[in-house]
Amino acid sequence: MRRRLPLRLRVAAVFTVAAAITLVGLGVFVYYGVEATLLRQVQVSLEAQMDALAGLPESGRQDATAAMTGEFFGQVLTARGALVVSSPQLSARIVVDDRLSRTPGQDVVAEQQVRLVEDDEWEAALLLLRRDGDQVLAVGTSREDLDDALWGVRTQLLIGGPLALLLASGAGYLAARTALRPMERMRQHADAISAHSSGERLPLPAARDEVRRLGLTLNQMLDRLDAGLQRERRFVAEASHELRTPLALLKLELDLALAHQRPADELLAALHSADEEVDRLTRLSDDLLLLAASQDGRSQPDRTDVDVGSMLETLAARFSARAQQEGRRITVASEGRLVARAHAGRLERALSNLVDNALRHGAGDVELSSHGSEGQVSILVIDHGTGMDDAFRARAFESFSRASTARSQDGQGLGLTIVHAIVSEHQGTVTIENRAGGDGTIAKITIPGRHAP
Repeated sequence: MRRRLPLRLRVAAVFTVAAAITLVGLGVFVYYGVEATLLRQVQVSLEAQMDALAGLPESGRQDATAAMTGEFFGQVLTARGALVVSSPQLSARIVVDDRLSRTPGQDVVAEQQVRLVEDDEWEAALLLLRRDGDQVLAVGTSREDLDDALWGVRTQLLIGGPLALLLASGAGYLAARTALRPMERMRQHADAISAHSSGERLPLPAARDEVRRLGLTLNQMLDRLDAGLQRERRFVAEASHELRTPLALLKLELDLALAHQRPADELLAALHSADEEVDRLTRLSDDLLLLAASQDGRSQPDRTDVDVGSMLETLAARFSARAQQEGRRITVASEGRLVARAHAGRLERALSNLVDNALRHGAGDVELSSHGSEGQVSILVIDHGTGMDDAFRARAFESFSRASTARSQDGQGLGLTIVHAIVSEHQGTVTIENRAGGDGTIAKITIPGRHAP
């Protein structure tokens, strides 16, 4: 693959090409502008000579023409082009322009070759011709001085143009390098940032320009990455801690069982205890796998139309026996027939976690309700306990977060985290609020859905 030039060289090259086009255009404009000005000055001088010659009588014209010396010369000819008198500089007759016969009384500017006595060669000359009665008056001057002046202008442009282009290219390169220097500093600093120095940020230039805005955006991205890294580190540490406890207990039970001969009932009790720890490990690993799958944006679950009312009735039936053991009830109230666009298994898992929390940490009856509006379905799980501490509610959806009153109870603190992950992958929201007067909590899930016929 063809390698591209560095950015500063590309910027300098573009600047050089633009400067070259500008200098060429300016040089052409100046050259032809100078030429037009010089031609106009020569024409004005010729008109002055012509007016002076035309203002004389015929005899005076002949004497004046014969006396012409210097840079101007002239001839008086008949209407048919026959030579009447010529200035001493010319050794050949001037050719009369045919336009004089078509436009009598008007001046005709022409350029033709004339033979000068001094140089004895043909030279380009600028002529002004005027027909006056039966005579044709002609005055002219050599183009040599004009061409010399134009050659001098052209030489200066050809020398000064490349020098100016060279200076412009150098200035463009220096400007590009100066403009990109803050980006190079940011690149070097970013190259030095690693997982062990994730708190460092890119240096920002003082100028409030595009480079500074780029640096701010990159620093904000680093903030998000750093926050995610810290969350992952906490998650790994807390997961390791949660896994260590049941593994240690399981190892202890097995070591005690193998240490010496024990009665069959003690061995059976040890196996039951080990089985409980294995179940706990299985639940924890399932939760971690579900959480990882929910947070992986590349693996979106298949979604179907889920009957919310039927799902709430199923959940109430599943948890009713547990609620009755505590003298509580689970009630269901749905606003018509609501259909949510969701993965049935994961939505049921999220709602199960909320109902389990209401039974575990709440009090009184648990109310399950749903209502829909504007393409959204809201599902509420309400209990009548003491409510949730505000400090814990702010971090309730973080991994392994548990209220101080729940530390002694079974659970790993992943229930609400899983709820939040599942709802997020369904482009929904989940909130937990305390009821007015501290009478329990309201957990609310809102996901896309609609009223069904």
